[in-house]
Amino acid sequence: MSPLHTWYNKFVPFLQFFNLKKYNNRLIFFFLLTLIFLVSTSLYITTAINSERIKLSSKATEANTNILGYLDLFEDGLAAGWVRDDDTSKSVDVEIYIDNVLITTVPASQDRQDLPGKNAFHWKFPQLGYGAHTLAAYAVDLDSVGNKTGKKVELVGSPKNIDKISNPPINTNILGYLDLFEDGLAAGWVRDDDTSKSVDVEIYIDNVLITTVPASQDRQDLPGKNAFHWKFPQLGYGAHTLAAYAVDLDSVGNKTGKKVELVGSPKNIQSECKNLTNKDEYAWCVGNPNYWIKRQSDTIFLQNDTVRVGINKSYGGMITQLYNPKSEQNLIEEHGGSAVQLSWYGFDNSNLYKNYKECNEFEGRYDAPWNPIQAQGPECTWDSPENDVDFFRLLNDTKAQTFYYDPSNFSKTAPPISGLAFKQTISVEDSYVKVTYKIDYTGSLTFDTKDFIQELPAIFTGSKMSRFFYWEGGDRQNYDRTTYDINKEYNVQEVTTSGRPLLLFTKEGLIEHDKIIDPYDRPAFPWWGVCDNDKKNCVTIYAEDTDIIKGAFIMNLAQAALSTPTPIDIERFDGAYITAFGQFPEIKPGFSKTFTLYIFPYRYSERVNGKTILQRIHEMHDKN
Repeated sequence: MSPLHTWYNKFVPFLQFFNLKKYNNRLIFFFLLTLIFLVSTSLYITTAINSERIKLSSKATEANTNILGYLDLFEDGLAAGWVRDDDTSKSVDVEIYIDNVLITTVPASQDRQDLPGKNAFHWKFPQLGYGAHTLAAYAVDLDSVGNKTGKKVELVGSPKNIDKISNPPINTNILGYLDLFEDGLAAGWVRDDDTSKSVDVEIYIDNVLITTVPASQDRQDLPGKNAFHWKFPQLGYGAHTLAAYAVDLDSVGNKTGKKVELVGSPKNIQSECKNLTNKDEYAWCVGNPNYWIKRQSDTIFLQNDTVRVGINKSYGGMITQLYNPKSEQNLIEEHGGSAVQLSWYGFDNSNLYKNYKECNEFEGRYDAPWNPIQAQGPECTWDSPENDVDFFRLLNDTKAQTFYYDPSNFSKTAPPISGLAFKQTISVEDSYVKVTYKIDYTGSLTFDTKDFIQELPAIFTGSKMSRFFYWEGGDRQNYDRTTYDINKEYNVQEVTTSGRPLLLFTKEGLIEHDKIIDPYDRPAFPWWGVCDNDKKNCVTIYAEDTDIIKGAFIMNLAQAALSTPTPIDIERFDGAYITAFGQFPEIKPGFSKTFTLYIFPYRYSERVNGKTILQRIHEMHDKN
């Protein structure tokens, strides 16, 4: 006898007791059973909803806010949820962290059919690479008039986890192998039997997409052109992981959206500081190995088909990496005292910082006690939470913003410059990186800085990139230890130098310590550049705002070091200094300056997408 029949037989006396036997007993039994089921389900749903309400309110209660919200989704390239703040009618911002790093801030201001009002958000997250990843979402609390209170509430459903980000080799005809990851080289092979076209290979280092290379090369032990190799940039101290994924193609050679991790991937490597060829980078690695250990996780990359740039969020947002698709080395020197970063160099004539000593004694004196820079931590430290950026927003795959408040000085004892803010918006465009800097000062002091050059920003190039310097037009003055070669096609001076040439873009002379410093040359256009000995690794700079960026210093660092009164280990310096500079009479409350710089990871004559770099610069200049 079935359990249902058993219950029915037990139920008949109940029907008889209520004199219901005159009705169809079976019909009444099933009617009451259905009623019991509906009531039970309703109670269960009500309990579940109340439970979620308790969860929603408990996190808000902990922060003493009226925020309600939920992180619904973190999968298939999309993070989504909803937030509302009953204190205000304004939409709430949601901060999104991946692997404990703030990646972006999105507004909960979208429509969603299952929600009243405009309280939804969704964000397409970038490729995450090999390994497990965690996403956490926090609502930024508002008061009754819509101002931020400083409180943040983690959404219910946060954090969410994703395992290994890769498409399994389902329904593909890809075969491939990652053979090698050592001695500066990654190599392997891939073929896709669906097509005769070569397959692209995406390469991740420490879970960050670094580059895409085609498997299109010959190799003696393989039929066809299916091999790939890539000379990877210096990795520095610590353990590092490389993973390689083949991008699947259909029969006509179009990308299907699937990716297959190669056999042999991932591979691991243990790197040491001694592997760094640049001695300045080596010295910094020995003194600060954590930079290299956390380098990939601290760095956000922006990239397109022509340029790739790395922004380090743990060092004030300074630009630490720059590549074009053919680069086999980093075009920027990675060091806390170099790279690409704002640096206000020199004494303050008002003597507010006269009793503070700088971090490095130079020529027996203390040269720069007032020198706030992006990368410096307090009391001459580097790896400090104090020089993490205060705000970071990834606007899209090619654009980001960083804010860094109260930067530290290059000083052993001086306090940070309270009220000073370094803000930057960085984007990758067709062949260049566009960097817009905004400097604000809202403090209470007044600094007399009329005698000193400010680095806007300081720019140090990568290893061996100090052989040829370039600028257009000018007076062609002779200069000690300099050799000229004029490219008549472009009217560009190709110069080898060991000195410290000064390029000036304004009509006024440069005054420093009440003396006029005559410019070395006056280019016809505000751009300059440098290349290595083979003219293979190059950087070109164009300054848009010459009312602020008045010129550039360029020098071969190793050769310039020879001319210093104090002996310096010149082997430490094998790059170039190609820094934009400006000069402000004073910095006082309300000071605010905005200016833009364009960084091309190419030589001026190189053609990218149909135009030379010089053509692009002239087009930009004509628009201004």
